[in-house]
Amino acid sequence: MLPFRSALRAIVADETIAEWPHPEIADDGGLSAWGRPLSMLSESEKYRANVILALALAKVSDTRFIAMDGADVLSIGRRSELIGLLANAVDAGDILQAWVFLTLKAPPNLADFPAEAHWIDNGAERMAA
Repeated sequence: MLPFRSALRAIVADETIAEWPHPEIADDGGLSAWGRPLSMLSESEKYRANVILALALAKVSDTRFIAMDGADVLSIGRRSELIGLLANAVDAGDILQAWVFLTLKAPPNLADFPAEAHWIDNGAERMAA
């Protein structure tokens, strides 16, 4: 558990996510954040904690890849924090790729982020501008 806990501590040290839940793993394997079981967090808090757990797992397992669905539970500001966190994880070499899925009304503008978006509409995929 020590490598996983070390990876968690390194991820939550990222200032991009200072206000995110900091997940912890107990000796019995129980997961909590902010002293509460993950089941007691809001949907957004659970999602953010799960992103951190996925990043830690990707790092210690050396898969260096994560895929997350349901990012639409995050507010616009939290989505920006998510992209910043993932960009930092790529820059640090912790991950090579992250696939994030969410439902939006229109294609996102990612001009300020080191990311690309694929838009699927009526079964057809295209690059988002």
